Amino acid sequence: MSARTASTSTWQNSDGSRSVRRYLTPHFYKTAAGTWSAIDSNLTPVASNPGWWKSGANDWSMAAGPAGALNFTVGKHNFGFVPQGVTDPSRAAVVSGASVAYRGLWAQTDLTELVTAGAVKEDLVVAAPGAPSSFSFRLNGATATANRSGGLDLVAGGARVGSVPAPTVSIAAGASLDQTKAAQVRLTVAGDLVSISVSARWLATLPPAAYPLVIDPSYAALSFASTWTISSVSDGGQVANGVMQIGQDAAGANWRAQTYVPAPTAPTTAPGDQPWQFAGVYLSLNCDCKVTNAPIYGLPGSSTFSGIAAGQLIYTDAGPQSTVDMQPSVGWDNWSYLASRSDGWWFGLGTPSAVNATSGGNLGTFNPSYMFFMSVYYQQPHPTVISSPADGSIVSTTDTTLTAARVTDDNANDNGTIFYDFRVSTSADGTGAVVDSGWISGGVAPGTPSTGRCRQAA
Repeated sequence: MSARTASTSTWQNSDGSRSVRRYLTPHFYKTAAGTWSAIDSNLTPVASNPGWWKSGANDWSMAAGPAGALNFTVGKHNFGFVPQGVTDPSRAAVVSGASVAYRGLWAQTDLTELVTAGAVKEDLVVAAPGAPSSFSFRLNGATATANRSGGLDLVAGGARVGSVPAPTVSIAAGASLDQTKAAQVRLTVAGDLVSISVSARWLATLPPAAYPLVIDPSYAALSFASTWTISSVSDGGQVANGVMQIGQDAAGANWRAQTYVPAPTAPTTAPGDQPWQFAGVYLSLNCDCKVTNAPIYGLPGSSTFSGIAAGQLIYTDAGPQSTVDMQPSVGWDNWSYLASRSDGWWFGLGTPSAVNATSGGNLGTFNPSYMFFMSVYYQQPHPTVISSPADGSIVSTTDTTLTAARVTDDNANDNGTIFYDFRVSTSADGTGAVVDSGWISGGVAPGTPSTGRCRQAA
């Protein structure tokens, strides 16, 4: 590994070429020694404190204990939240990877947490009528003050240690899934007590089909600098707050989603080096559900959901699992679709054959701002050498075969696939009409020369 930043890694291949990987979200943090190390959001048991789980390497951490208690460490500061009025003060955490859940922590209500590189996504999942309209958390080690956005700023020891964005509310089915305004959701602070509430009258009028509803108050660590943005649309599954849905609602209607990411700029090429080339994309989508046979499409450049039907099927994730992964650099057709886009990419998520949501239903949710991850590979290849015809020779035929030395590739991120593009000029100085072989797969035995043919029309 030759270089890292919070969202890139660059390494030297054995053939002298270099590769760079760019991430949509930070994947590395700077240690006290000033070096970049990989972020690990997974939760592991705390040996010295049974019943507690702690997130892995980062410049901040979260620990989750019984009955939804959360402790945060940001720099030298420690603070936490403790849910109040729970049904069982000893309720154990159910942990899977970077997520933790507390089933039935309040009447008809689960509490779930998902640790990411820069935030903890918290959901209050209300499964059925009979849930409370207000939920309270006791804050220790920090103070909370309301901000202009409708959220809270958290301060410890005179330093800002994070924030709680304005909460959102969504329901499973209805004319409008985004119920943030109708629910009159509010964050309030009274001393050390932080409460999130919705209108009791609104809650009482919800039909059974509206459940599960999700109230989303989350903790955001100090912001990472990022030039990447995400746009998302859906054929009905998106609500204004960014929550998107996948699967089928109670009426059997399908919900499908698209996510757009602008193509990142390739690294700057140093004088005398080969230019950086696009090598592939890795995409991962986390859902609060388990999906089976989730199809992922590469779409045209439009931002309307109708494009998914005409999109190119890139990958089908067999599952069942909560993470849908895609590495479309596998296969020439998928690679060429991505390489052809200089502005960005739309990725469409079709309807899986099955969805098992946390509520037991067939409709799951995700928020692209927290749960969509993407990395883009660029590679700086070692130059090849034309071995036939000889340099400077004149070829009289219009059906020309070029032979080049094979380029070795130790970059596992693009599965070792190399493509060659042969071009033939009609003049000695490289100008004039040029015929192009197009990209030719180099998938033959190592050491075998690569050949391409270009035919100039008579």
